Order: sequence, then C-alpha cells, then structure tokens
Amino acid sequence: MKNKFKVDLSMLKRIVQEDQSFLKEMIEVILLNLPLELKILSEKIAESNWAEVRKVLHKIRPSTDYLGIPFLSEARKEIHDQIESGNVSESTKQLIQDFTTGMALALDDLKTYT
Repeated sequence: MKNKFKVDLSMLKRIVQEDQSFLKEMIEVILLNLPLELKILSEKIAESNWAEVRKVLHKIRPSTDYLGIPFLSEARKEIHDQIESGNVSESTKQLIQDFTTGMALALDDLKTYT
C-alpha cells in the first residue's frame, strides 16, 4: 500500500523550474502546513461539519496535487464534490478514510526529500 502513495515531484519541479533551493523550500512549506490542515480536516470530519470539511479540502488542493499522487488528487476532488452536492454516504466516509491514510503515507515519503 505504501508504494501507492510514493510522492512524484515532477509537477512541483516544473513549477519551481528545477530550482533546488526553491523546491526544498516548497517541500518544507508543505510539510509544515499540510499536517495542520489535515488535523483540522480530521476534527471537522469527526464533527460531521461537512461545510468546513469541503473548505479544508479546497484549501489543500494545491499541496495535494503537488504530491503527484493521482489517487489523492482524485479522492480529494471526489470527496469535495460529494459534499458539495450534499451526498455524504458511507462510501464517501470510506473514501475520506483512504484519503487521510494516503496523505499520512505521502507526507512520510515527502520527508525523505528534505
């Protein structure tokens, strides 16, 4: 399962135009901010505060996409869309669990790039 969440920094490298110091800085910002946002996400999920969950998912979109893991980007969008349409089901909740687990594994992998 861990291999499924291996970070691919290709997009981020293109954005920073291969500037290694800027790349390192971007990784550090992601590692600093994303865990905080994921903590807020978990709290809002526990409260079933779907409007706030949707806001956090929207806020973390760039960082999620920068990780270069298609499943995480697609899951984030799918969860966001289901919440936006008012269709929060058991399958949505399972997808949220898979997403948060995957994000934790991806962040662990991202730490190896610092």
